[in-house]
Amino acid sequence: MQKTFLSIFAFMLALFFGHQVSAQDEVARPYTEENCSKATAALAEMQGQDEKSWSSQDGSEKAYEIWASPECVKIREPRKLDVVKDMDKVVALLAQNNIDVSRDLDAEIAKCDTYVNEKWSNADAKFRSQNSKAELKETCALNARIALYSKALNRLNRNRQNSYDADMAAYERAKQERLDKIAADQAAYEADVAAQKKAHAEAMAKWEREAKLCRSGKREYCAK
Repeated sequence: MQKTFLSIFAFMLALFFGHQVSAQDEVARPYTEENCSKATAALAEMQGQDEKSWSSQDGSEKAYEIWASPECVKIREPRKLDVVKDMDKVVALLAQNNIDVSRDLDAEIAKCDTYVNEKWSNADAKFRSQNSKAELKETCALNARIALYSKALNRLNRNRQNSYDADMAAYERAKQERLDKIAADQAAYEADVAAQKKAHAEAMAKWEREAKLCRSGKREYCAK
């Protein structure tokens, strides 16, 4: 049995969860693909922190500036379908393993209305001209799916690892039991052989004594 590690999500995680941009990062135009993935990762993490408003967190404005830039939109757009296809594979895999995240996903996506409305109400005219609330909600929902599916895959991996470990432990126990039985059977066989040899030797010794007594004239020891 081989350990199973899931790799379907690798593309999405590399795309959306790299090193994150912060207020201290010096990022110059034009933005690169790395800048875009860092900004998206930062926004995804801010979205998941319920105790703080994402627009008030350090680096949020810079992350949005980068994410909403024409360069990042151009990089991001062709990959949407690939990401969705990968997520469909993840959903199918989770379903095959009886993991249902639909309820949690609905709850996370429902938060996007609040997040986006808050961001939109605080945004300046330039930001509004470069973005739409629909796209913001779409990206928010996509990030929610990625984060939730990633956690579910980690749970599935842990379950499979635990199952693998349990199977290996059972195999090792069965192997040891088999070795113990072989050793016990061998010991019993050797003890039986030794007992037979001893019995044979004692019988031979008795026969020799009686034969000697018979030859000495003691007829009661002669074979009948």
